[in-house]
Order: sequence, then structure tokens, then C-alpha cells
Amino acid sequence: MYLTNQSLEDAESGVWVGIKTPDEKAEELVRRLQQQVDEGRILAKYIHLFESEYSEEDNRKLMDKAAKAIRPMKEALPDPDRAALSISVDTITQTIEIGHDFLTEEQISQLKEQFADYEMEFTQEGRMVPALGESDVEHPELSITGKPIHDGEWVMSVSEDGMLVVSAQPQDFSQTGGEEAFYSAVHYQFPDADKKLHVGQRVIVEPSGMILESYPGQGRAKFVTVLPAYQPKGADLTEEEAVRQAVMQQETKSILAIERTAYLKEKDEWLITFAGDSGRKVKDVVIADQKEQP
Repeated sequence: MYLTNQSLEDAESGVWVGIKTPDEKAEELVRRLQQQVDEGRILAKYIHLFESEYSEEDNRKLMDKAAKAIRPMKEALPDPDRAALSISVDTITQTIEIGHDFLTEEQISQLKEQFADYEMEFTQEGRMVPALGESDVEHPELSITGKPIHDGEWVMSVSEDGMLVVSAQPQDFSQTGGEEAFYSAVHYQFPDADKKLHVGQRVIVEPSGMILESYPGQGRAKFVTVLPAYQPKGADLTEEEAVRQAVMQQETKSILAIERTAYLKEKDEWLITFAGDSGRKVKDVVIADQKEQP
């Protein structure tokens, strides 16, 4: 069963019910449906019954068969949990629809050959997961820039299995009656994050799969792109180093966002302003513009 709507550019609006092997019960179904439409219990102007080549059960079996063929390919990856896979069968055409970020051209050809009696559509979801030996962190060609950067997310903590990142720019929900500013935060599972990343870096994270809507959100990271560190003229520290020192000084267990960073040339120091997730200023931290002693 499926719905069509002319406002969505379908040829004809209505409810479509396919029956694989219609018999005398189909006439009784039409009578009962028409009665409920006449009584106003079903608010559908048109209900179309047609003979279908397959049933919902056929589609479920086909989907299971496709999953059985593809999942071993996913499980063979170095870290299969980070790979995305979605499998569905189109209700109308019975096309097998595959969303993924790991299937090779050779594997796709094998699957098309295995399911030669069906149409198959493959959609790559984001970049491909890194193969064995490939890095899942991208670094800029120039690690330092003299131009301020406002994009990305701040790395606020790292561990051997993950990282916490907080948006560098707040979301404004004032027009919908919420907080005026809200800094999103996500804890990503990311193997060896403490060896690959540093607190204070600005990054862009490409997630793998869904992000759970908790606070902070919970998800898996597929790729991390590190942005260049801003270092104004005359400063000894980069913005990243100043932020890292400021974050490391905080003893609170609550999630902090970074509202503002500024290099005060006259005082030879950095000013780091922290905010809570609601966007309210929490505190200012002053960091001397001096390299930490080893």
C-alpha cells in the first residue's frame, strides 16, 4: 500500500492497495472500504485496488536476502561499526535501494550480478570509510594562518576512544521561544582520539550514522578535518594553544562553550570567554602569551 499526491507531482492522488492474488475477497474489501468512505470514517477521495506482482512479505524477504549478501562485506572492514549501511525495497518498483559508504565498485558489480533479476540503486552516503592503513584525520597544508577562523567545532576533550566537540558558533532559538543562543555539543566515538587530536583544535567532523539527541549528542565520527590554527601577528601562542591552556584550567564537569577568543597585543595576553550551553557568559580566562615550559 502507498499514497500519491498531485501536489507532489504524482499523476493522480489517492491510496493504492496492491493485491498479489485477488479473489472474491477483493470485492468484499471494496464494499467495506466504500462503506467507510461514505460514512466519513476514511477521509480518502480515491482508493485504487490493483493486481500486484509481489506482496509486502515478498519485499521483506528480498530486503533480508540483500542484507545477508552485503553484511559480510561490511563486517570485513577494519572497523565495521563506523560504516553506514541502509537497505530498503521500493514498494512500487521493487527496486533494491542501498545506502553505504564502503562498497567498492567490484563489490557493487558482484551484487548486481547476484540480484540480476532486480533493479539496484546504490547511493554513497558521504565519503567512503577509510580503508586499512588510511588516515581518518585530515590536516591542512598550512597548519597556521594569520586570518581569524570562525568555522568548525572546538575539541574540548579527548580520550583513547572518543572526543567531545562543541560548536564554535551558537544556534539562535530566540525566535522560537527558546534560549537566545545554544552551543551544540557531541561526544563522538573515535578510536585513538587522544593520539590524533588535541584539545583546542578547531575541527569539522563527518559523522557516521545517526547522532543521538541527548546533550551532549552521542555518535560516531568517520572523518575529522583539522582547521588551521589562528596566530595573530606578534603573538607567541596560537589560538589553539591559548584555548587549550584555558580549557585545561577548568575543573567543572559541566559542558562549556567558547564564546570569544581575543589576543590583547598591548597586554601580551589572550582572553578566552567561556559560555554554558545556553549561551550565557560563564567566565573570562586570561592566558599569558608565553609558550609553556616543557
